[in-house]
Amino acid sequence: MYPKRVKRRYIAFRILGEGTFTSREVMEEIRNELLRLYGEHGVAKADLQPIEFDEKNLLGILRCERSSLMEVRAALTALMEISGRPVALHCLGVSGTLKSLRRKFLRNP
Repeated sequence: MYPKRVKRRYIAFRILGEGTFTSREVMEEIRNELLRLYGEHGVAKADLQPIEFDEKNLLGILRCERSSLMEVRAALTALMEISGRPVALHCLGVSGTLKSLRRKFLRNP
C-alpha cells in the first residue's frame, strides 16, 4: 500500500503597508499568527513554505497543504503588523500549480 500523495496549494498575497520587509520577517510573522490561531498542530499540519517574495512590490507566494488552506488564509487576513509596523495582507488568489498562479494573479498588465 502506497502512502497518499500530498496535495498542495499555492497562495499569492500582497502586503499593504508602509516600508520594506524581508522575506524572513514576513514568514516569521505569518507562522507566529498561524501558531497563535491554531497552535503547534495547526502549524505542523499546514506545512507552510515560502516560495518567493518580492521586497520591492511586496508580493509573495506561499505553499501549504490543501487541507489547511482556509487556516492559512485566515492567518494571512488576521496579521496586523510586521516588525511593529501596521500592515494588511491581501490574498490575491490560490492555485494548484505555480504556473497557473503566476499567470492568473501575478502577471503585470
